Amino acid sequence: MSKEDIIMKNFSAIIVSLMAAMIFAQSCGKEESGVIDDSVVDDPVVNQPVANQKNEIQFSSTFTKNTQSLSKKTDEDNAYEPQPFTVGDYLVIAGNGVSGVLYLKNGGENMLTATFEGSLALDDGLSLTDQTLLTATLKNDDLGNKGTSLSDGEIKDAATLEEAMQKYSCFTVAFRYGDVKPVTLTENTAFVEIKGRVGDNSVTVNSKTYSLVDGAIYLAVPDQTEIECSLAPDTVIVARSLSKSTPIDASNEINGLFSVGSGKKVRFSKGNLQYEKNSRKFVFASHQYDYINGEKNGKIDLFGWGTGNNPTENSASNAKYTDFNDWGAKVG
Repeated sequence: MSKEDIIMKNFSAIIVSLMAAMIFAQSCGKEESGVIDDSVVDDPVVNQPVANQKNEIQFSSTFTKNTQSLSKKTDEDNAYEPQPFTVGDYLVIAGNGVSGVLYLKNGGENMLTATFEGSLALDDGLSLTDQTLLTATLKNDDLGNKGTSLSDGEIKDAATLEEAMQKYSCFTVAFRYGDVKPVTLTENTAFVEIKGRVGDNSVTVNSKTYSLVDGAIYLAVPDQTEIECSLAPDTVIVARSLSKSTPIDASNEINGLFSVGSGKKVRFSKGNLQYEKNSRKFVFASHQYDYINGEKNGKIDLFGWGTGNNPTENSASNAKYTDFNDWGAKVG
């Protein structure tokens, strides 16, 4: 046998061996699984890209509440004081590839400026610089505050101003990682205090009716919202985050009942009685020191005795008052 014949014979043997091995492998696969599952090749779970790994770093910073957000101190003296941080407050931090939660440091309760600390998670390969832009949103699960701003036209009611602020306040801020001064959290909810007249038990605001509790109601609305109140007809106010809750006071009375006899109580008006000539209605002056002593802007006060039938009559002659009626019957 020639050298060439030997090489060809060995080559043929190698080819036959390879084919046998392939056939054997296929037969084993079929015995184990019946048929080859081609879907395994395209399995989205198997071929899903591995998510970026995150690196955690510790972070601490000082935050302060915008002092325009105030809570009512007492019902007696109408005084207001800033609403400080409270137990359970925390900040949700977010940024491009950055997320984390900062918790109020012990001792920060009842303070307007306090330190929050926690950890930030960074996407793999990301590094923070002093110019990295972050946002912070204040939340408190114990108070029901979800840290979300009210949508346009949305109104939430509460029995007290404190309750409204605890539930519906939304303090947010955009800041840079390298900020060294206290970062100011700004309130973007406005709070409206509405007081009703004697006998009122409800009030309609923007076509929705709310019950008055103890003659008042407190509303939370988005900052810069226009609202119209049925207790103040033809009056539209813009509710803003002010240094004091925006008041709508239609009660025209000094707070408090005063006993004048057995089983009889009265309320005092806030100012002198006035008469509007155009509308032919009696109203109260806005302040106790307001007086006209004549006529101004279609209003008069310091009446003669004939106010029941003819409020503009100011004669000293009894003959002018033959049909006298008590003006109190007109005022109601």
